[in-house]
Amino acid sequence: MLAGADCNKVAHYMLRWESTRGETGPWSETASATIGA
Repeated sequence: MLAGADCNKVAHYMLRWESTRGETGPWSETASATIGA
């Protein structure tokens, strides 16, 4: 359960893949979501 202080804040997520050899791909677009109650 989230504390009331976190409600209505925005969380931002960026992802990318990494191979078993440590090679990384490009970053994804940023996905954002508002934290609810």
